[in-house]
Amino acid sequence: MSYFIRRSFNMLSSIGFLGVITTKTISQGDTKTACLDYILNNRGEIIYADRSIRWPGTANVFISLIVISYQANNRQRYLGGRKVKYISSYLDESNESLIINLLAENKNRSFQGVVPLGKGFYLEDKQAEQLIKEDDKCKLIIKNIINGDNLNSHPLLKSSRKIISFFDRTEEEARLFPGCFKIIYETVRLTRKIQKRANLRDKYWQYAEKRPALYAAIKNNTSVLVRTQASKHNVFEFIDNGQEYDQKLIVFASEDFALYSVLNSDIHFSWILKHSGDIGGTTLNYSPSKLFDTFPFPENFWKKDNYALGLIGKQYSQYRLNLMSDLWLGLTDLYNLFHYSNLKALPKAKYKSKSDVSELGYKGILELRNLHCQLDKTVIEAYGWQDINLLHDFYEVEYLPENDRVRYTIHPDARRAILRRLLELNHKIHEQEVEQGLWQKKGKDGKVAKSRDDQIGLDLL
Repeated sequence: MSYFIRRSFNMLSSIGFLGVITTKTISQGDTKTACLDYILNNRGEIIYADRSIRWPGTANVFISLIVISYQANNRQRYLGGRKVKYISSYLDESNESLIINLLAENKNRSFQGVVPLGKGFYLEDKQAEQLIKEDDKCKLIIKNIINGDNLNSHPLLKSSRKIISFFDRTEEEARLFPGCFKIIYETVRLTRKIQKRANLRDKYWQYAEKRPALYAAIKNNTSVLVRTQASKHNVFEFIDNGQEYDQKLIVFASEDFALYSVLNSDIHFSWILKHSGDIGGTTLNYSPSKLFDTFPFPENFWKKDNYALGLIGKQYSQYRLNLMSDLWLGLTDLYNLFHYSNLKALPKAKYKSKSDVSELGYKGILELRNLHCQLDKTVIEAYGWQDINLLHDFYEVEYLPENDRVRYTIHPDARRAILRRLLELNHKIHEQEVEQGLWQKKGKDGKVAKSRDDQIGLDLL
């Protein structure tokens, strides 16, 4: 896609126009860099764009409409039907060309869950109970595993499956649990035979990705902060430690409610909307390297006590968890109601019947919105940006598909102001880290080499 758009652009005359119907990924990640950034850096400009509209046919696909030409000062530009001064490669009206940097201070704080690679690792409850009944030692290696669906859908954030985890045990040590080892030997071993990596074939009783750094980081925690990799809503929550975390979960090695507050805020959600990719419709993909490792927290956040942030975070979490239990709704269902502008009565509870859920739920959602406003206000104060008027209400969020973009959130002008300041703060913190020797200075090509302790990746465009 990028190749053909670039080639077509290079064939344009100085008075020509290029109209493109393309997928939404044109303004995301490497595709954006290779295509739209290239065009804007080579005297091109975007004069018309619809960032995300539903394909008019039967396919459940969202597309972008773009018109490109060579630069002209007196030309009008339209974004989503509105006249604007400029259209960026993100297909928004921001005019910031600065890249975003990885920040060393955020390193080793977020992790992806385990990748078992083998259906034989998973157990149903009755199967797990029988194995433990036959050999009590199996309690050491049979654990709950929580996945994204559990986190998004279960009112108590509970796992629904068990899993065998030998972690880094040798084959000799694993055979000390004969019942469990037999299951892995007869199932996982056979499917691993076709794997190209020798380690996956030879150590079939271990997970493909055991995540030792994750479990080392949380070994003393009673709880961990998690969110799903793919989710419609921006929701982070604490769950009990001592279980396995699925590969579709992002785990943060923290029990700090101040961190909880910042990540659940519309300030962080603004960063997510700007820099994440989606995997269809309104489902956003949370990549820690792009969204957490680059995110600028309030200055000295990791070095000081953030009492006010911790207090509102704890209050918000406790209220939300109680509301989920009372209404028997998971996080996705709860936040669908949170963002529903015509809220009058709630649907029947999803998992069990309760009386008077309609009135209780209506008042509960209103109070949750009120707490969310307080949380955002506290986060803004932590940044020292009290001059930004958040003006919470129902607004269309331009980064979301046109058929489902209304959210209870901050005003679009506030979002744009916050994004500008976050970008500036990202560069300020990164420059301080360069001076501290945590990064090498930019070379002539404008790139930044890896940090001295081999932090992953270069500056993200």
